[in-house]
Amino acid sequence: MNKLNKMLVLTLIVFFQSSCSSNIDTYSLSDLSSNQDGEDITTTKRSFTQFQDIPIPDQSTMNVDKTLLLGEKQDWIGRLFLNSPLQPEEVFNFFKLNLTKYGWEEITSVRSTISVLTYSLNERIMTIQIAPVSYSAKNSSTINIVMSPKIKK
Repeated sequence: MNKLNKMLVLTLIVFFQSSCSSNIDTYSLSDLSSNQDGEDITTTKRSFTQFQDIPIPDQSTMNVDKTLLLGEKQDWIGRLFLNSPLQPEEVFNFFKLNLTKYGWEEITSVRSTISVLTYSLNERIMTIQIAPVSYSAKNSSTINIVMSPKIKK
């Protein structure tokens, strides 16, 4: 019976995970210029409109393979993994300047080779990890945003 319960829970998690993630727009904020094969393509401009509670740096793209989102709009939790053409320092400054405009309260921040910002809003905690892309000549960065519910005591 215990194994049956575990299988049921696992099945429900997979079901909800796949159903929630299918509603997420996975395109860039800017027009895409090439596909995975390097061929030129033209697509319409897309936006991260489902993220109404956080700012997203311009020209950022979502890494769908590393993203796991549950919920929507201002109630989502999970991990949002972005690639940005901006340098890590620019991304750090972008979040420091813009998150308070969305009502987020800073808990802590560490500026380093891999920078970390932690914020709180209502019943959620957000941690942002910003790292340089070592194989990029353009000093681009990766942004790993983890959103989780605040533990109630």
